[in-house]
Amino acid sequence: MNTQVHEVFRRSEGRYLNDQESQTLLTYAENLLAQLDTMQALERAEATIIEEVVRAVGQAYPDMSKDHGAIARDLVRRDQTMLLRYASFGALLQDKNFIYDKLAVWLRTILFALCDVRQVVFGMKALLEACNKHLSPVDAERVVGHIAVVLTEFETNMQGAVPAGKGQAA
Repeated sequence: MNTQVHEVFRRSEGRYLNDQESQTLLTYAENLLAQLDTMQALERAEATIIEEVVRAVGQAYPDMSKDHGAIARDLVRRDQTMLLRYASFGALLQDKNFIYDKLAVWLRTILFALCDVRQVVFGMKALLEACNKHLSPVDAERVVGHIAVVLTEFETNMQGAVPAGKGQAA
């Protein structure tokens, strides 16, 4: 649940909403239909976006299959699809904390242990570019900030990253 909406419900339990609390809920509700439209646009464009990312990562890291053979591209596809879907849900909730709380730290921990983090960061940047290319500007604006939360988490913590060629493809 959106953290602001959750806080309104928590604080107002047992009483009526004040004007500010009512406005918070109204703003959230007014934006909800637009967010659902964005989620549907992402779903329609997902295959195109993800395949573009997989292709870009494969071109930038042609040796990524050395560690995992044929499944290297499948791992990129899986990880980027998961990131896109969590970003979509974060946009629906209108809560950038959602993707950080549910995905960013966990994903960083797993991928830092197993992957070439520079490749993962490249893939996330490619995902941002593909979203901007294949979504309307409004839909892209709604979702790219949620992907950027995860990218920032990775870039901020890259000093713990696995060196290139020492981990698995992501």
